[in-house]
Amino acid sequence: KQQAIEGAWHGGRVPFGYRAEAGALVTDPVTGPLVVEMYQRVLAGDSLYRIRKDWNARGILTTHGCAWSDRTLKMVLYNPSNKGVREYRPVMPDGSRAKTSK
Repeated sequence: KQQAIEGAWHGGRVPFGYRAEAGALVTDPVTGPLVVEMYQRVLAGDSLYRIRKDWNARGILTTHGCAWSDRTLKMVLYNPSNKGVREYRPVMPDGSRAKTSK
């Protein structure tokens, strides 16, 4: 909980566009600009389908080393980390707090 309050990275899989450095997430100089590119293209009216086709043709891989799907692009697009937000027990649509494992 204290790490969440301080905005620190809690570990786990590093999101696309970032890298782990000294216990924190920092923008990756290679993939970070790709995240910016994706947001710019979506705002300009480009579809995830077109972005996916382009990125796969350019050989850009996911953090798993796989080709992109519309779903994985959408996960990056909606990742709270990309807007500078850290979630701790996020609120569910009904207003309750999400359960966390012990």
